[in-house]
Amino acid sequence: MSDSGTTTADDAAWWRLWATRHRVAAAVLGGVIAAHVATIFGYWFPGVGLPRLDWNTANGWVYVPFGTPLEKFAVGGLFHYLDGIIFAVVFAVALHPVLPWRNTVLGNLAKGLVFGTLLAITSVAFVTPRIFGPARDTDPGILSLDLGWKYLLAVFVWHWVYGLHLALIYNPLPSRTTTAVALREAPALEIATSLSGAGSPNGPTRSRHRTPDRRSDLGRGLPQRADREDPPDSWDGHIQELVPQARCLREDHSSPVVRTQGPVAPPPLSTSANAVT
Repeated sequence: MSDSGTTTADDAAWWRLWATRHRVAAAVLGGVIAAHVATIFGYWFPGVGLPRLDWNTANGWVYVPFGTPLEKFAVGGLFHYLDGIIFAVVFAVALHPVLPWRNTVLGNLAKGLVFGTLLAITSVAFVTPRIFGPARDTDPGILSLDLGWKYLLAVFVWHWVYGLHLALIYNPLPSRTTTAVALREAPALEIATSLSGAGSPNGPTRSRHRTPDRRSDLGRGLPQRADREDPPDSWDGHIQELVPQARCLREDHSSPVVRTQGPVAPPPLSTSANAVT
């Protein structure tokens, strides 16, 4: 049971680290998945008493108003999923960094929920009454109120599903956690780099970095836990503390002279010299 829980946590940490290092790619992937899951929910809404939301066909009435039902569904679906990707990238680049919550799992979910709420308000206040309604020669009224409260609830639930699934995929780590993970991975990356040329005709390539044991010596001063309450400025202090250690290690590596821990005492005077009468 514990091994399974550890494996799940490691997989989640790996994915979140990848999303942190490839933010745009993670946002694109999250936009596709979130739009698809929310679209499926829109077709399932009649099962819980809400109106069916078919954004594919609704977009088709805008782009190909004289097309066949299949053409409306296909073309509208293409633009519908494209909108989901574009909104996801805008969320990752512009909105996600400025929202006040930290990049924890719950914090990212809260950001996605806020983003979904903003999209739902935009949908009922502008898109439905100004774009989708006129495309079908209907007037949904101000804030789409003429379509009833069930339609409003369905729109909000649909966009909440989109925002939450987007936050599950685009789920970056906090900045300090990313730094700590990178430091823990650095020795393994150096070993892999030094051994990468072992099978080449010219022999193994020599890494330009320090050996893993010396790097680990340098890393002893850094915090190893991601949940420390140290302020971000404390990292600068840790770096300043490591500079003298790095210089000493470099001098020890290049010079064969053995260093002492304190000042060298002068040799005692010879007793024969003091005995001169």
